Amino acid sequence: MNQPDLQTANRRAAWKWGSLIVGLLGLQVAGGIFAIVLATGDESVAVVPDYHEKALHWDEEMAVKRASDRLDWKCAMETLPISEGHGYAGLIATLKDDRGEIIKAKQGTLRWFQHTRANSVQELPIPTGPLTTMRLEDCFDANGLWDVTIDVTDFDGNRFTQTATLKITNVLASEAK
Repeated sequence: MNQPDLQTANRRAAWKWGSLIVGLLGLQVAGGIFAIVLATGDESVAVVPDYHEKALHWDEEMAVKRASDRLDWKCAMETLPISEGHGYAGLIATLKDDRGEIIKAKQGTLRWFQHTRANSVQELPIPTGPLTTMRLEDCFDANGLWDVTIDVTDFDGNRFTQTATLKITNVLASEAK
C-alpha cells in the first residue's frame, strides 16, 4: 500500500471511530434530556418542598404526632356521593374530642391529594369556631387513592393531626380529568 492510500484509510478510520464516539455521546445527552423531561413533566413525581428543613425538624414533628395521639381526638372521614353539578365525589370530616364533644378550632387546614398526582396538593383553611362536620363538595375529581390530612389547633393550644387514605371509586369516568 502506498502513502496516499494509507492516509486515505487512516482518515476514513478516524472519521468512522470519531463519529461513533460522538454519536454515543450524543445518544447519552439525548437520553439525559429525555429523562429530565419525563421527571419534570410528570405530576405523579412530587418533590417535598424544604425537604432538608423537614428532615432537621423530624423529631419535633414526631413529638407533635405523639401529642396529637395522646389527645385521643377522632376525625371520621368518609366520602360523599357524587354531586349533581360535576360528577365528583365529596368529603365529610367529623372531628370530636375524647368525650365525643365538638372541637372549637382556633386554626387549621385540610389538605388532600391523589396518590397518582402527589404534586397537586389542595389545601383549605378550616374556619375558626366550633367544628362538628366539615363538608366539601366536589373535592375528589378522579377515582383512586387519596390522602386527606387534617391539622387543627384548639384555643387551649392542643394540636391534632391525622392523615387518612381514602379509596374513591364513585367519580364518573366521563367527568374525571
